Amino acid sequence: MANVLTITHKRRTFTDKSTISDVSIGAEKICIFLEDKDRALKDTMAITEVEKLKVYGETCIPYGVYEVAITLSAAFGIWLPLVLDTKGFKGIRIHKGNDKSDTLGCLLTGTKETKDYVSGSTAAFEKLLYILLNHLTMDSAIAQKLVTIHKNGKVGTKEFGELFTKSKVIGQKIIIDIIK
Repeated sequence: MANVLTITHKRRTFTDKSTISDVSIGAEKICIFLEDKDRALKDTMAITEVEKLKVYGETCIPYGVYEVAITLSAAFGIWLPLVLDTKGFKGIRIHKGNDKSDTLGCLLTGTKETKDYVSGSTAAFEKLLYILLNHLTMDSAIAQKLVTIHKNGKVGTKEFGELFTKSKVIGQKIIIDIIK
């Protein structure tokens, strides 16, 4: 049986440009996410309905429960969390960024917010990445080393990939539950 880490992603601030959410694991608030505008999509909708309501580059992913994996991003050239099987969307990553111009459906990390903007993105991303890596490897020292390698961006890609692949524990799983 898999050992599951559940991330709760509670959307709470809605504007005509973006959505801001609280991100927690258990009772601990980890960071905030900024996403595109919420158009009330749900993972229970038919794909045709999702595609009808979705505006490319201006819509956050549907409410629902998704698995998260850490994979090499072709777009960024570094290892990033990937939200899997998001109906009507592809390549949804969790990454650093500050506003709508930094996302095409992805989840941007932050620690502070103003309207349609998050700051503290790097610190929030590194905190969340450490938690995810610690869960997947079950080794805090390796998780910290991986976060340090990740800070080097593309330079650390090969080293990160080799260490992460070698250290990942079979049966560890991460899910994200997107709620309102």
